[in-house]
Amino acid sequence: MKTGDLAAVSLKENTITIEHNDDETLFIYLNDKMLNLDKAIKVLYKGKVVFKGKVNRTAKTIRETITKRLDPNMVFSAKLEVKNGSVKSL
Repeated sequence: MKTGDLAAVSLKENTITIEHNDDETLFIYLNDKMLNLDKAIKVLYKGKVVFKGKVNRTAKTIRETITKRLDPNMVFSAKLEVKNGSVKSL
């Protein structure tokens, strides 16, 4: 993202709604405090379901967020990449 870009994402139960995204690529970090990663996640973008499925927890994402954030409350175990309206689990 560049200065002035905006991303707005909301979460209700296991549904993530991308309200607005100015950037070509958006990363959404997830953990079990936010939602139930043992169940399918649904992602809505521009009123459409763009992803529905389970998101894998990865050691790579845990290490990445521990290293970058240095805050135990900001550790995430799963990550989604939203690029040009499509979503993939990383």
